[in-house]
Amino acid sequence: MSPEAWWPATELAWLRAQEGKYAEAEPLAKVGRRFAPENPYALETSALVAFHQGHCREAVADQQQAVAKFPKEWPEEERVRLEQALDAYQRGCSSEAAPAAPLNR
Repeated sequence: MSPEAWWPATELAWLRAQEGKYAEAEPLAKVGRRFAPENPYALETSALVAFHQGHCREAVADQQQAVAKFPKEWPEEERVRLEQALDAYQRGCSSEAAPAAPLNR
């Protein structure tokens, strides 16, 4: 896949994750993560997929980076949503049964 295709791959990964198709989302999310490692949405998508595949450390780390790299000039509501997802992953990863993480963008 071309490096320029990271955004469509990330969006498709997000859609597959919303459908609960995490195995299908994983390789697509990795494209975004690989070619746009500074992009908060690529990181967020990677975190979502990792969380639902039981990779808690990766999910929390990627979501922490998504929050940290979120540009100040972007909408505050988006920052809050990313922070809420991070909180959900941290709580879910600290318990035996992981709760459903937020899926809406």
